[in-house]
Amino acid sequence: MAVLTTGVTPEVKHNLPNQMSGSRFPATYAGTFVPGLGRLHGHGLVIPTDGDTGWAKSATFHHTDGSGVDDLMYINNGSLTSCTFVSITSVAGADFGATGLQADTITESTTNAGTSFTDQVIFPGGDQTLMISLADANTTILEANSSKVHLIPNVSADRIYTLPPNAAGLYYEFWSTLVAADGHDVQIVADNAADFYKGTLRWLDTNGTTQYVLLSPNGTNDHTLNIILPIGFHIKMYCDGTNWFITGTVEADATPTWT
Repeated sequence: MAVLTTGVTPEVKHNLPNQMSGSRFPATYAGTFVPGLGRLHGHGLVIPTDGDTGWAKSATFHHTDGSGVDDLMYINNGSLTSCTFVSITSVAGADFGATGLQADTITESTTNAGTSFTDQVIFPGGDQTLMISLADANTTILEANSSKVHLIPNVSADRIYTLPPNAAGLYYEFWSTLVAADGHDVQIVADNAADFYKGTLRWLDTNGTTQYVLLSPNGTNDHTLNIILPIGFHIKMYCDGTNWFITGTVEADATPTWT
């Protein structure tokens, strides 16, 4: 029976799903067949013989009588007219070891002669944790740790945390881990005086005299944020390749300053 749905091409309903529910497939089975492409997948006790016809290139086969991770899943690396099923674990770049799929090594490209990447495994970012606890010391923030939350401790002296050289897309968050007012200041400084700040911070005056104030850098040369004797703060900043755009909140008795 034709069923009309507003804005949708008429569809024909049938009871094939109901007819197939509870169906049992044979121990060896070749699944979906697409004219011109061949069979897309199958399963069975015996892997198709090399040279068999009818299997689509890249068709998959589940070896249900396999004896280990290297003998369970196969892919047709041959053609429709002559299949060659190989274990997926033997495909270049794949490593289904005990720890799961691993990255392959990357070797020198002919288009990048002179630069060798042999035996280097590539993973995104630096420290793979979502949060990084910074040291109670003057520290340079790593470009590789962009997009991560940086936790700043209760420092034992005035500390300077220097941003990496500007690059479009860099993003950082700085969270205070204080439980009481710190006796020292924290500075977050751009790597270069020309990489100045833009944006607005919210300052919550903890002694209650001025309460809530919006603070903005001058937008022309302020490249240092001075957080004076903070109780807490949460700072976000993004670099467009030229400037650092900043937002966030500082809780302190003293007014944060820009220089």
